Amino acid sequence: MDDEVRIVELLRRELGRSYRVFTATSGREALEILEREFFVVVLADQRMPEMSGTKLMEHIVQRYPHTIRILLTGYTDTNALVDAINKGQVYRYVSKPWEPEELKIILRQGIERYELMEQNRLLFEDLKVKNTELCEALQELRKAQDEVLRSERLSMVGRMANMIVHDIKNPLTAVLGLTDMLLEARLGTEDKKHHYYRMIRSEGERILRMVREILEYVRGEGPALNLESCPLPELIEEVGREIEHGLNGTGIRLRIESRCSGNVPLDREKFKRVLHNLATNAKEAMEEGGELLLSTCQENECVWIRVSDTGRGIQKTLETHLFEPFVTEGKEHGSGLGLTIVKRLVEAHHGQISLESSSPQGTTFCIRLELAEHQGTEN
Repeated sequence: MDDEVRIVELLRRELGRSYRVFTATSGREALEILEREFFVVVLADQRMPEMSGTKLMEHIVQRYPHTIRILLTGYTDTNALVDAINKGQVYRYVSKPWEPEELKIILRQGIERYELMEQNRLLFEDLKVKNTELCEALQELRKAQDEVLRSERLSMVGRMANMIVHDIKNPLTAVLGLTDMLLEARLGTEDKKHHYYRMIRSEGERILRMVREILEYVRGEGPALNLESCPLPELIEEVGREIEHGLNGTGIRLRIESRCSGNVPLDREKFKRVLHNLATNAKEAMEEGGELLLSTCQENECVWIRVSDTGRGIQKTLETHLFEPFVTEGKEHGSGLGLTIVKRLVEAHHGQISLESSSPQGTTFCIRLELAEHQGTEN
């Protein structure tokens, strides 16, 4: 755009060999052409009678911001040039008279700048699309993750229910069987009836303890202990009688070796649960019969309680994970929570439990506890 027709024609001849060139002799005419055609570069003279080059550039910035703008000027009007840069956002300004080759170089550089800007714009648009796709994929992933978590929670609930049924089944079967016998009055003397009444109560209390311990585990609560100084030989004998009652008809012999005479601070009922759990695991490992050994010994201020069986042993791959929740090995109904509860109860007594040995010939779990007098001294 230039109000001098001679200059417009000169530019058309010089640039028309390489580019499509449109000319205008006023700002209004230039804007009308811009509405009809797509342009990469606009060259405009600064001094125009109706609309200055700077004013035209301002219109172009608003409507066609990606167009490269070059200002032609024959004057050194600093304020006009500042306005052209700030308001018209011109790419370059060229002083009149210009050198044709220099103008062509500037024009080529402007086109290269436009192409680079266009590539960046396309890349940015592509990035926006990909970002939108990533956001959608992330939403889908989160939905899938939520679904997996929901499934895992349901699975955990199922395993917990399975474990509860498995743990409670034995004492509940005893309760129901004894109740049936009492109802049918087949137990003879009153002493025998009272004996079985006590057994029913004992097994019922055992079920209640199991449920409480499971609830404590699910809630993440530490077991609340009611400690008393227990003679260990007496406790082992008592637990042995209870375990032996559940071994009838299994082909498993119970042997007790007690070489400790001291007292241990224990929650009697909760620690009996520890030994019952270990004995149940041992029983399940000896499907064809065998020997279950409860043994105790004393070394200085500590007592050691061992539960051993002659069963099939434990797989090496499971040994380091035995006390983790839901780790189980070949049990039709077990969930693997039993040893987790055992570990929590032993540690609540300031003790330690470990897998001492395991082989195809049997397994031994070892519990270490402090004697009452030593633990009291330390506390």
